[in-house]
Amino acid sequence: FTDGGPAELWIAGEGTYESVLRKAADGRRCVRFLGRQAEPALRWLYRRACAVLAPSICYEVFPMVLLEAFREGTPVIARRLGPYPEIIEPSGGGILFESPAELAGALHRLAGDAALRSQLGQAAQHAFRRLWSEEVVLQRYLGLVASIAECRGLNRVLGRMQAAAVR
Repeated sequence: FTDGGPAELWIAGEGTYESVLRKAADGRRCVRFLGRQAEPALRWLYRRACAVLAPSICYEVFPMVLLEAFREGTPVIARRLGPYPEIIEPSGGGILFESPAELAGALHRLAGDAALRSQLGQAAQHAFRRLWSEEVVLQRYLGLVASIAECRGLNRVLGRMQAAAVR
């Protein structure tokens, strides 16, 4: 990120790399450190962001930042690494990059194209609602519990689940 670039980089949260990031950003007006944010403030930040940048250099299992961004309809720019390709490509909710030049291109594209941001954001939000919303995940989880209970002959568990579903 350079001053005068296509966007500012806002970093929310705290972590073990904060001092390294602050040192790397020293003197750059385009980088803001926001510190730890409460849930309402985070949601507000996501909704107003051009994109969420996930430049991971190591494998992650399933980054919550991606779900939070998708929930708010915010596109994600992520390194083509770990789970990001298998989440972003089918959802259509963002842009993947491998090199610094591809990252810069993605930043410029999203910063300069409101229609593309909207398209990717809508796809992200649709994918979240279809695949990862609380209702969807809870139904899948309870379905798995019921399947295991049925396989193991745990009729008491099945009965309780069915009674709870009626309420």
